[in-house]
Amino acid sequence: MQIKQQGTTSFAEVSLGDKGSMERAMAGSDLVIHTAGPFQGGKPQVLEAAIAAGVAYMDVCDDVEYCQEMKTKSEAARAAGIPAVTTCGIYPGLSNVMAAALVRQAQAKGSEPQSLKFSYFTAGTGGVGGTILASTFLLMAEDCKVYRGGEEVCLPALSEQRQVDFGPRIGTRRTMLLNLPEVVTAHQVLGVPDVDATFGTAPEFWNVLLEAIVKVVPRSLLGDREFAANFAKVSLPINRVVDAVVGSAAGMRVSLTSTDGSSNEALCTVRYLSQGVGIATAAFAFEMLEAPETIPAGVHFPEEAISPDRTAKFLARATKGAVDMEGIDALKQYLRWLPPT
Repeated sequence: MQIKQQGTTSFAEVSLGDKGSMERAMAGSDLVIHTAGPFQGGKPQVLEAAIAAGVAYMDVCDDVEYCQEMKTKSEAARAAGIPAVTTCGIYPGLSNVMAAALVRQAQAKGSEPQSLKFSYFTAGTGGVGGTILASTFLLMAEDCKVYRGGEEVCLPALSEQRQVDFGPRIGTRRTMLLNLPEVVTAHQVLGVPDVDATFGTAPEFWNVLLEAIVKVVPRSLLGDREFAANFAKVSLPINRVVDAVVGSAAGMRVSLTSTDGSSNEALCTVRYLSQGVGIATAAFAFEMLEAPETIPAGVHFPEEAISPDRTAKFLARATKGAVDMEGIDALKQYLRWLPPT
């Protein structure tokens, strides 16, 4: 992977407990990108500092409660005149925009969306490291918010499973229920009555181990940030060895079924989750810097932030380097007009 650096890079020591240190670091910036997870159990101090500093903000949050609390800061962001977007990674983030595109495709054909299923796979740690391990442990301590018939239902983590085809390079994998924010935001923003999200990993032994951890480790302990961080740290060397064997590929399948029985699906797979996350996050940053007039002041979810007329261009950027990307009509039309490389 080639890395191009433009301008200068510098580092500043800041603390989440010291709002002043964050404001000083943000001063004079065009955009703050908050990537310091895990976000489970966190508070929106970075957004509050960005609002105080008058700087646009985005994050890669993957937690239901965190992103919902972010939304409560929307009026403060509007008053300060800054746009803020939460959950701007690959999943959630890119997957949200894929879902919004599928919903618009269905509605354009006269269909009414009924069910939306987010399905994810990551081989090993995806090359991301300890943060994804800690986040997964913390998520397993949470009941999963899903929607059935328009009503919120809470189910235990990993309690529902499905086999999902992630295309020829990844194949069919077992995935299990997790509490992910795109379930809630897709229901709130897109109005789909039935929504859930599942996740699986490789090798299959890790899925079995996750199921055993949920049954054996007390929820109060599994949901403790310090315990999760230490658990991830201890298991990371083993995961690194496994990563060398199974690779770091990741896949997303977003499946939409309408009330008339028709279905629309989008699939995206990448060779390395770590690169996929970086590229998708950069695509969101491009949107905020290149077309700020399309994202009004306030706090937004990805489904709200990426406008319909910007969706194809965003998806082309966010999936650059993807092994597979299919199912989005608008993206096909956009790519048709791109100059040859």
